[in-house]
Amino acid sequence: MLKKEPILIKDTGGDDIPYFVRFVSHMVLVIPSVLAGAWLYKDAGFSAPTLSEIGTMTFLISLLCAALHLIYYYGYLVKVTDKNVIAKIDRARQIVGLDTRVLYGGIVEELIFRWGLMSTLVWSMNKWLANSDANLVNWLAIAMSSMLFALIHLPGAQQTVGKLTLPLLTYAISANFIVGICCGWLFWKSGLLSAIICHILFHIVWYGFEKSK
Repeated sequence: MLKKEPILIKDTGGDDIPYFVRFVSHMVLVIPSVLAGAWLYKDAGFSAPTLSEIGTMTFLISLLCAALHLIYYYGYLVKVTDKNVIAKIDRARQIVGLDTRVLYGGIVEELIFRWGLMSTLVWSMNKWLANSDANLVNWLAIAMSSMLFALIHLPGAQQTVGKLTLPLLTYAISANFIVGICCGWLFWKSGLLSAIICHILFHIVWYGFEKSK
């Protein structure tokens, strides 16, 4: 991501940001998230990452998540959005590349939003809400972390297209929210590796569909 960001910034006409500043901004999110998850995941009721947690449901939810997004993007957004805007979005995705989408999106973002944030949210609600219902707490944590996950993508989306129209804004929030819900549910039920696989397959399936067109 650190290597691709200068190309993205230049391509969209933005001002360059020093490498050190970009590096620190990423670490400020990643390091506390990893530490918080490692400290709180047991108390929040989540399991340690193991290969045994990966099952059929992991792949079914992952493929469903990817399929819903493809239908949303190509079946709706592409048809209601100016072709030049779609071209900008597609170009930005190509600049980022599959490797960054898989490694940063699939792994780093899951460490931040599921491992770190969801563990913190569930632990906090269990601690401060007396006699809280476990299912409700987990669903609240999934929804809250998914919304933050969606909102944090908005600055990048705006930088890419210049101005977010209502369809683009709706897509940017709802599409990422759906990914967050799927990954959050898998993190709750099956663990971190299942959430990572879901996020990775989301990008791989999209990449494969692009190349097949």
